[in-house]
This record gives sequence, structure tokens and C-alpha cells, in this order.
Amino acid sequence: MQPREYTEDEVRQIFLEHVDMLIRYWANLRSSEIPEGEPDIMWRLEGLTHSIFAALDGCSMSLPAFIVAPMPHESDQAFHEEQGENWYPCNDASGIKADIGGALRYWRSQRSDPA
Repeated sequence: MQPREYTEDEVRQIFLEHVDMLIRYWANLRSSEIPEGEPDIMWRLEGLTHSIFAALDGCSMSLPAFIVAPMPHESDQAFHEEQGENWYPCNDASGIKADIGGALRYWRSQRSDPA
């Protein structure tokens, strides 16, 4: 098979599989590995969050860095100006290949075994 660029769906799947691996790592961490006095759930949640952010920043050996930028609705600036509020800068997807955002909230683990 000739090497090729991953498709958007493949990139999304690879990223979500990485997140699934991180979830299982932090869920299965032995309590003895958590510093004494740290609340168990907070330690795990902070560790998971850090691991996901590190992956997005490109600090994972198995993933590249990802672009994370605001993409507000086209009416946001006018609404916030009218309300006297600040607004997020507007970006668009032009020139961005394999944007995996927009559907991540629908992710559910594909594994049938419990954490």
C-alpha cells in the first residue's frame, strides 16, 4: 500500500483512541501511586486533563500538536458589542486540513470492558 495522508476521520479516530488510552491509564492508576493527602478523584481528573492538554500541545510521542482556536458563531461579535462585552476572535476553517473538532463531544468509549 502506498503511504498517504490520514483522512479527517482517521485523524479523529487516532486522537480519540489516544484519549481513551489516557482515560484508562488514569482510571486504573493504583491508589498507592497517588501522593498521600491528595484527593483521589481530583488527582486523577487533573492528571487526565493535563495529559489531554499535553497531547494537544504535541507532547505525546504518538500524536502531533493540534490547532486549538476559537470559531464563534458569525453573530457573536455583534451580540457581544451590543451587550458591551468582549468577544472571541473569529477564525475560519479555510486552510485547515483534518479539523477533528465539532464532533468530539459525541465521543463514547468503544470498549465494552469497564475501566
